[in-house]
Amino acid sequence: MDLKIPIFSKTIFMDLYVLDAGGAGLIFVAIGVVLIFIAIAILVEALLMKSFKYNNFKKSVIDSTVANLVSLVAGILLLNSFGDAFDIKSNGGFAAMFGVTVVIEFVVLYLLNKKHSLKSTATVCILMNILTYVILYLFVSSDF
Repeated sequence: MDLKIPIFSKTIFMDLYVLDAGGAGLIFVAIGVVLIFIAIAILVEALLMKSFKYNNFKKSVIDSTVANLVSLVAGILLLNSFGDAFDIKSNGGFAAMFGVTVVIEFVVLYLLNKKHSLKSTATVCILMNILTYVILYLFVSSDF
């Protein structure tokens, strides 16, 4: 039986059929790439929050981690439920996923930081996600 798993490639994602034991190692490569991207996103977002004096660095790392985990789970659920509409292989799907990410992370950040105004939370959230989505685009369109 073939096991079909998505992996990153030059075309953003491709379906890979794991036909033998050697292919199982690719799962760890794919997981490693995802974890590296998430770590970069958390660091970039925390640095942006700190530079905007939204929070200190430690609190920013914690808030970014929580927001990214919530939006990651939401993204997985959306892809499984409405794959084509949120498929980042297309510009529309990429934009849709960006919009969903901003809304979800805005809510999470606001709930974690009620001392900040809606405007400052929205500003920080939009800017940090623009940065991470630029990195995401570069990440998934590279030849690694």
